[in-house]
Amino acid sequence: MVDVIRMNMAFHKGGETERAIFKWLRENKKGMTKNVAVLGDLPGPKIRLGGVGGAIKVSKGEHFDLYFRKRNEVSKSKRAGASVLVNDKPFEEVVKKINEYDGIGDYIGESIRNNKDVVISIADGSVILKAVGESEGVVECEVEKEGEIKDHKGVTIKRAELDAPSFEQRDKEALRFLLDEGGDFLGFVGVSFVKDAEDVLKVRKYIEDYFFEKLKKEIKGKSFEEIKNILTFEPASRAEEKGALRKEARLRAPAVIAKIETKQAWRNIDEIIDVADGIMVARGDLGLQVDPQEVPSIQKKIIKLCNLRGKPVITATEMLSSMENNPEPTRAESTDVFNAILDGTDAVMLSGETSSGKYPAHAVRMMVNIAEQAEEYFEQKGLSTDLRKSLDTRRFEEISSGSASLLNDKERRFESRIYEAAVKIPDTTGKEKEWYQWIEDFYSQKLLNRKRQRIMDSISESSCILSLSEEGDGEGENAAIVASTLTGRTARMISRFRPSIKAIIGVVHDIHTAKKLVLSSGVYPLNIGKEKNGEKYSNMDEMFEEALKLATEEGRVQRGDKVIFIGGTPLWTVEEANLIQIHAYSVK
Repeated sequence: MVDVIRMNMAFHKGGETERAIFKWLRENKKGMTKNVAVLGDLPGPKIRLGGVGGAIKVSKGEHFDLYFRKRNEVSKSKRAGASVLVNDKPFEEVVKKINEYDGIGDYIGESIRNNKDVVISIADGSVILKAVGESEGVVECEVEKEGEIKDHKGVTIKRAELDAPSFEQRDKEALRFLLDEGGDFLGFVGVSFVKDAEDVLKVRKYIEDYFFEKLKKEIKGKSFEEIKNILTFEPASRAEEKGALRKEARLRAPAVIAKIETKQAWRNIDEIIDVADGIMVARGDLGLQVDPQEVPSIQKKIIKLCNLRGKPVITATEMLSSMENNPEPTRAESTDVFNAILDGTDAVMLSGETSSGKYPAHAVRMMVNIAEQAEEYFEQKGLSTDLRKSLDTRRFEEISSGSASLLNDKERRFESRIYEAAVKIPDTTGKEKEWYQWIEDFYSQKLLNRKRQRIMDSISESSCILSLSEEGDGEGENAAIVASTLTGRTARMISRFRPSIKAIIGVVHDIHTAKKLVLSSGVYPLNIGKEKNGEKYSNMDEMFEEALKLATEEGRVQRGDKVIFIGGTPLWTVEEANLIQIHAYSVK
């Protein structure tokens, strides 16, 4: 029932719980966890409360102090209070600017003088405070919504844009732990409180460097022929070895998911989607940064953009939140999940419902039931075959034309980043020079992919249209698309069309790519390995034969089904693929 397990690394200490989860996953990898991946959610610059010492109940109209500096550096009042911390450090030590103001004092003072309310949300709105004064980093607040204040609860200053550094030491330690311990199950890394593309790129480079160094140790002392057998992208010569290692590192790296939960992220959404492997619409924190009525339209726009770009998108936070304490969701929550799926989200995520709720297993079952109902409605099986084909074809055309309309803007952004990096390289040294060289290479690869996008759009759309044709014995729900893919991209490009078929089977050659595909809607990853009978696959027919055999054994296709095969040649050289083969026939 579950495709991805999220690990919240904000509370990571010691790692015993996380290691136990990874151990359980490995013990069951041939059974229930075969196609389950882990999303490791990095802490990011999360603002939380400290120094409460238990729980404090606050009533409406009561005054409460928030300490944005070290408490021993300021005069303490007789009122109850709590420290505001960013990753366990005093807020003012980390956050240098709020909007255009230098520090919390300037921001609060200027807002009060201009009769602008400064609203501070505790624990996703469980308690609401309004700032009424500030002195030496201590903000006096009046309680607007009463409730309970505890240590570690999140703090959001509504509509405030904070200049806080991303991917700090705590994030690096959490990420290193995930990479060391996660092994084959770590499919995704979530980047919290993303502001711009740079926040995502820092994480991407750290992960790629980790696998690059690991690969260097793996091939040390090996002959060139042995190295070619280890790497997916075979180098033609020793001179190409480093480039091949970089490509392999990117292939083995978990997918990077950018969490959209700030106004800055929404403003920079196109650039963030450029560099992220997927997006999470984190509506809890986002809803505290923008007006509530803006959240639904932002969610829909992000889902649409991700669909057009072939990037998986997760809709998260408060999906079935009432089930933390009740065995049934509200009708509004059920409708929320249902509509997110109809809008095109690849995944819906539970948070408190399963991490601390009273009915975790029941919440999962309920989410699955709603999702299945939404998918059945989406497929419109009650309509005539001709009408369903017409609706599917129209959807395919909309996705393809929408994707094409974005290509020129993408190309301009990529070329701009390549130029900016190239200009910096001659004038920098050491780590800074290495960074700009990496940026130049990263965006150059992106630009190369963009130039093949129109071909990929045409091929993926054609495969979906062919699945609707009347050739063969199967049609629609009895058809499957089997896509051979080194990186997973071909399967993702097909997934965004949401074809009304039995399955999209992503035929991959390593466990890393298989895990990264579990998030894409309608895709079933099938790992056939790189070899058959001790030899690397030498042609597409061998791959398709093995894929069909395994897919049949696993019940993904059966006799009478129509199967459309897609693959690129020559093999093992994805950047130079020059031919896509599409075959349609019935399983005998």
